[in-house]
Amino acid sequence: METKKINLIVLLVLLFVCRSFSAEKLTIIPQPQSVKFTEGFFEFKSGKIAAFLADVSNREDLFAFADLKKVLQDQFQIELTKTKDKKAAQFFLISDFKKIDRDLFQKKWNVDIDENISDEGYYLFIDKKQVVALGKSSTGLFYAIQTLKQIIRQQQGEKRLPCLVIKDFPTLKIRGVLDDISRGPIPTMEFFKRNIVRFAELKFNALVYYTEHVVRTKKHGDFAPPDALTLEEIRELDKFARKYHIELVGCFQSFGHFEKILEFPQYEHLGEMSTLLTPTKKESYQLLSDIYSEVVPAYSSKNFCVLCDETWGLGKGASKEIVEKRGIEAVYADHVNWIQQELAKYGKRAWVAADVALQHQKILDLLDHRIILLPWNYSPRDSFADMLEPIRERSFDFIVTTGVSCSRRIFPALNTSLVNIKNFIRDGIRYGTSGNLTTAWDGFGLNFFSNNWFGLAYAAEKSWTGVVQEDGDFFERFTANFYGDDTGMLSSALKNLASMFQFSELQGLEWTVFFKKIIPEAGKKAQLPETQWNEIREIARQTLDYLSRAKIKFHRSDLDYLKFATKQIELMADFRLQLLSAAEKYREACLHQSDREKTKETVNLIYSDFSQLAHRWGQMREEYRKLWLGENRKHWLDVNLEKFDRMQRDIEDVLLRLKKAVAQFESGYYLPSPLEVRLAVKPLTEKFFRTWLLCGSFPNPKKNSLLPSHVPNNCVGFDTDYLEEIGGERAAHPIPGELVKRPDGSVVEWKVVTSNLGAKMDLSDKFDKKFRVVAYAYCTIFSPKADTVTAGLGSNDGIKVFVNGKKIFQVHELRLVKIDDNVIKLPLRKGENHILLKIDQGRGRWGFCFRIIDRKFRNEGYRYEIGDW
Repeated sequence: METKKINLIVLLVLLFVCRSFSAEKLTIIPQPQSVKFTEGFFEFKSGKIAAFLADVSNREDLFAFADLKKVLQDQFQIELTKTKDKKAAQFFLISDFKKIDRDLFQKKWNVDIDENISDEGYYLFIDKKQVVALGKSSTGLFYAIQTLKQIIRQQQGEKRLPCLVIKDFPTLKIRGVLDDISRGPIPTMEFFKRNIVRFAELKFNALVYYTEHVVRTKKHGDFAPPDALTLEEIRELDKFARKYHIELVGCFQSFGHFEKILEFPQYEHLGEMSTLLTPTKKESYQLLSDIYSEVVPAYSSKNFCVLCDETWGLGKGASKEIVEKRGIEAVYADHVNWIQQELAKYGKRAWVAADVALQHQKILDLLDHRIILLPWNYSPRDSFADMLEPIRERSFDFIVTTGVSCSRRIFPALNTSLVNIKNFIRDGIRYGTSGNLTTAWDGFGLNFFSNNWFGLAYAAEKSWTGVVQEDGDFFERFTANFYGDDTGMLSSALKNLASMFQFSELQGLEWTVFFKKIIPEAGKKAQLPETQWNEIREIARQTLDYLSRAKIKFHRSDLDYLKFATKQIELMADFRLQLLSAAEKYREACLHQSDREKTKETVNLIYSDFSQLAHRWGQMREEYRKLWLGENRKHWLDVNLEKFDRMQRDIEDVLLRLKKAVAQFESGYYLPSPLEVRLAVKPLTEKFFRTWLLCGSFPNPKKNSLLPSHVPNNCVGFDTDYLEEIGGERAAHPIPGELVKRPDGSVVEWKVVTSNLGAKMDLSDKFDKKFRVVAYAYCTIFSPKADTVTAGLGSNDGIKVFVNGKKIFQVHELRLVKIDDNVIKLPLRKGENHILLKIDQGRGRWGFCFRIIDRKFRNEGYRYEIGDW
């Protein structure tokens, strides 16, 4: 009797362990609203299995059946067949609650079918004898199949499924992705379709391809590139997406970001500040009307995205008079309302970015309420309530617009996107959002879409579940689900890539860092930071090791893109460390030329190292080309490859100069100086603010030409506020791309610039005018508390420093840049602080340097943060 009791206990323990293991092992993205595991497994005992379809005349249900059939064949080599005999079936696919016996479900699974579940909701029942996928609609059935597909793939070849009951439904009605196809890459049709399938598996139901100039119409085909998207391709994609229950929302940027069309002579007269379609000419509206007449009907969706965001030039060109007369609010609202009226002719509602309306909130009172607003922000804010409250007060429909944080980056900022997506969707739900649209912007046109799936999967989950469920370790869940990696190596690799953002030298992994010109021109000196690159290199190499050991079962091609991003980081570190090493070796060779054999050996060694470096750049270029063509058409590829070639030319020029140096030395002469061979590079041990938002230049003439520039009040520009139209020097909070008008009517743009020379930001090559001028440099500093920090700065020539709108320092004299020439106190408030520098040029060179001496700091671009790390 005791033996039987022990055996029973052992059996119960084994059952508990087996059930617990199944529950722990199973990862579904998005997480279902409810999962209940029951005992045992459904076993596949033969090579065929029969499925009963409740509605064999329903094309959508037949498509869902075919989708399930394919995954069973791929994973288990099991053939799924249709049957009309319920008794012969083990799989049941039902897309209508009215076609079931509710009492049977209550009796068999102890489940009361919820009539109030949304049309996209579903139940999934698995027991030892059968599998039932029950959707309230065909879409619900399709989503049940997507969940079942994930469960099947995770069985690792074991032909069985864990017994369970799932009840699931979406929190948000609209769960969308916006993919930028206008800033460089235009995907191939194959890649478009492959991604649509993956979007559907994540239960996204809306998709926008952001379009500026890359669609070819009959009336205006002249601005489209050769590889542009055709109307026929749009219709094909629209039809394909509908099969996967995805609404392809049409798009054409219709106000700002119009520069790629306006650069053509036949359209330039319609521009305002070269980036904005002017609202003052009837031809502008005829152009939009012509484009809409062809593009809008190509999409079956009842929505059409026009954005109209970042209209910085409005009121600064042709519209200046009308904006002064009527106000920017009325002019903007009239333009967008006209668009809505035009789209209404096709039965469409406009999706409009909310940034301009939130900046000028009177616009919200003037807009057509058929418009759906897209409040967007991609930062890791704690709260987005300030953006959503004004929209809710006016009762607009809106969709919160989040980001995967990939723009301009070698690899997305994963930790930033996690916070942004979670908090924005959370606040969106509180304020009544219709959905979430997660954006993948291409920025410089260099990005690979395949690196965006982590952020997209997280957005899919939060859009479906809301934010009430715990994330757990999303890195582990994502890699196990999406790639089938059970080693933990891929998760560790992604965490390493996320950790790269702690290193200020990587500048938020912006592409500009990868292509930064770090070899100085002949005759010039440079400094390179060396403090972090050894650690960065070690982490990159560790990450490559993790990636090589990961066991990827699904979406294997993504691994190539992850590896490439990691190799880019490794190459950046190697390049800088090798350049510093070569510069030091060459310097030593110059100092000890009496030992001629050793000197020659040293220079040849430097030559060999640079030859290997040239080879690696060539390999990276070729790999980039192949990866690009794995996703995209050829359009823009030549622009990107030229960036690789430019770096290669610098390296090859050093090789040529080293070769000449050896020849000169062998002829009995001395080695040329480091300046001549472009190796006048020294390490920079201190950290400086090397990335700024710059704007200029502006005139700085002398009042009295007989007096020197540094005489107080003798320079007009130094004491002229050129930023009045954006709030003035005391209130300006510029953003990249924002425009400022100069006194002569020309316009200059705020641009993100990173110093190539180390500590010093050289301004002499940044602007069109560089004699008797001034320029502005702007950054933000985030402080975790109110604090006073010590800053060191130097300038050539005079400089003013504003902190949060208050001028705290000024010096006006002719001088050269000297590190910490002035040591000042910066009063910082808790949170974001606005730092504005104004630097004038009297004669000769021009530039500045700036750092915080007594605090640690890091940055992403021109946004800095102080803290204890």
